Amino acid sequence: KPGQKLVVLSSIQRDDQDEHQNEQVTVIKVLNGGYAVEVDPPIAWAHYAGHEYQVEVALLSRSVVIQGDVESDTTLY
Repeated sequence: KPGQKLVVLSSIQRDDQDEHQNEQVTVIKVLNGGYAVEVDPPIAWAHYAGHEYQVEVALLSRSVVIQGDVESDTTLY
């Protein structure tokens, strides 16, 4: 959906804290029946994806709540 935040992870062979190509973008438009998106800012790096390696893309706009049963509050599990 437009407005959702995505992160595109680095695809370079050596990725470290000071030299990474991770990118956070916002979806502007959904295209081709959901198979493509237009993002802002534009993707700055050439992320490689082939048969031996695929770039990971994650949706940051979702919240996940993990909740235990009624005993969780007292046992902290």
